[in-house]
Amino acid sequence: MPLSRFLLRDLVRNVYLISKSFRSSSPLTKYDPTYYMFGAYEQYLFDGNPAGMGKISYLKPEKDTIYEFRYDSNSHSTSIVECITDQIVQLPSPVIYGDFNGWNIEGPFAVQFERTEEGTYTVVHKFSEYKGDGDGYMILVCISKKFYNDQWGMRWGAHEQYKLDGQVAGMGEFSYLKPDKDTVYRFTFYPESKITEVEPIQ
Repeated sequence: MPLSRFLLRDLVRNVYLISKSFRSSSPLTKYDPTYYMFGAYEQYLFDGNPAGMGKISYLKPEKDTIYEFRYDSNSHSTSIVECITDQIVQLPSPVIYGDFNGWNIEGPFAVQFERTEEGTYTVVHKFSEYKGDGDGYMILVCISKKFYNDQWGMRWGAHEQYKLDGQVAGMGEFSYLKPDKDTVYRFTFYPESKITEVEPIQ
């Protein structure tokens, strides 16, 4: 038997064994030994219904278009939003953000205020003891986001934002919070003055 044929057969056998081990550990892919390849297994239409076997969602832009796709892992639905350069969108609710949460204004790491009956906004968040050499955690309140499309790529970023004293923030201007131990704070945002009160509660 030529060496090349032996190596090919051995390689195929090894691929099969490795693929079988992947199959047993992941329910999202299914190995087909007929073609020695992976294919889509668990998949959904944009509306959250199961896809496959000719069931497909469609997107038909009439011009070059930038879209944002957001997948909901609970409903399996996918929302689609057209993104326009310099577009400004109001956030559902103000958020506090900074280096303490990776500068996230949206998503699972965002710290979002909730509106009260008095018309103010409040949120409670725990900060770990600040052990850095700076002035403390950098912190801002963000009201809206803007879609940027420049040399650094396409992305949403903070737009209208304020320091805790109500002054307009941006371009390196921050408020700071420097807990000397792990501390839970209550933040209260006043939409008219843009001032945010900070109260340690634990």
